[in-house]
Amino acid sequence: MMNSKKVIPTLSLAALLVSSALHAETSPEKTDVLLIGGGIMSASMGTMLEELQPGWKQIMVEKLDGGGTGIL
Repeated sequence: MMNSKKVIPTLSLAALLVSSALHAETSPEKTDVLLIGGGIMSASMGTMLEELQPGWKQIMVEKLDGGGTGIL
């Protein structure tokens, strides 16, 4: 379970994941996790995976200008 001390860093990480999708690279690179869509589920999954596997490379892709999390 997440405690209240992790809420702000978690939200910050979710915002970072969503904003990084806006600057996606076009060249192929090694990726461990591809999150499709910038909504709350992808942001939550990315946050949980970062806590469980901090060494994994995650990329989020979103077709719209921003994510659907309401954070940006």
